[in-house]
Amino acid sequence: MEELITNPAFQTYAVCSAILAIKMLLGGNYTTMMRMRNSGYVNPEDAKTFGGTANEREHPAVAHALRIQRNDGENIPLFFAIGLIYVLSGATAFGATVYCWTFTIARLVHPGSRYQLAGRFSP
Repeated sequence: MEELITNPAFQTYAVCSAILAIKMLLGGNYTTMMRMRNSGYVNPEDAKTFGGTANEREHPAVAHALRIQRNDGENIPLFFAIGLIYVLSGATAFGATVYCWTFTIARLVHPGSRYQLAGRFSP
């Protein structure tokens, strides 16, 4: 175990995994914030509890937050698995740094850049 903790490739993987896990946790908070800010409740019980009205459709801001959450849930766990296999199979420190940080930075930049570019190029 001590061997693994002192491995630079594993250290990089662990830091990136922690950042991505925090991103996933904050995604739920972001969804809640969008739901509360826009009174975007689909369930009548939630609307009654939080003082809004139930809608048949999600508010666009809430739907966007849910898509971010779903996308993270589809991609980040794969990084956890594949990254760990890569590191345990003897990845070099440089290889792990390139792989882990490229994925992590891309996941952190992805939600904002996608919508900013869509707005810039939309007619």
